[in-house]
Amino acid sequence: MPTMKAPATHGRIAAKYHNDWGKGPRVMSVEKGSKTARSGLRVNDIIMKIDGRPCKTKAEMDAALSDKRAGNPVSVVVNRDGHNTAFNVTLDPA
Repeated sequence: MPTMKAPATHGRIAAKYHNDWGKGPRVMSVEKGSKTARSGLRVNDIIMKIDGRPCKTKAEMDAALSDKRAGNPVSVVVNRDGHNTAFNVTLDPA
């Protein structure tokens, strides 16, 4: 009898955002205990790129994450205190 695989869970960055028009999504809060928090994303970081894709709005960020799965890392560039910082964020389940 064939076995069935559970569908892969869509990944997300476990935080809330506000569009900082012209810059990118600004992190307003990060879920405590999440993989996102352990990856180093902080309040007031401005998301600039995800896996090399520019993110000037929350919609562009969502598009960059649309084919990503929970548990997988993505490369994130943020503007933190006026300086661009790159690191990997492990995605949380949607």
